[in-house]
Amino acid sequence: GEPVASVNGDDITKAEWAAIKAITLHGCVADARITALTLCIKDCKGKDATASGDDGTITAAMRTMIANLPAGTAFTVKVTVKDAKGKVWEVPDAEFVWRG
Repeated sequence: GEPVASVNGDDITKAEWAAIKAITLHGCVADARITALTLCIKDCKGKDATASGDDGTITAAMRTMIANLPAGTAFTVKVTVKDAKGKVWEVPDAEFVWRG
């Protein structure tokens, strides 16, 4: 199985967002780890706001960026995943809708 980044599903509430400390991987590549995390408002294609980090931790900037969104706004979580040998694993972007 390939690693999958996951949070809580498609809709995310303020309480759920506050409870998430980091994005986690689920899959059977035991030594895979997140080496980059980017949150983008909407779909990461345009010039919408982004916040990035160098592991799976949700940073203060990311928390603030999402918490300030109007309810119903979509955002995308992108991760870069590597295993101990440095192989990059493709992980699908996760899309969420902020419920506020």
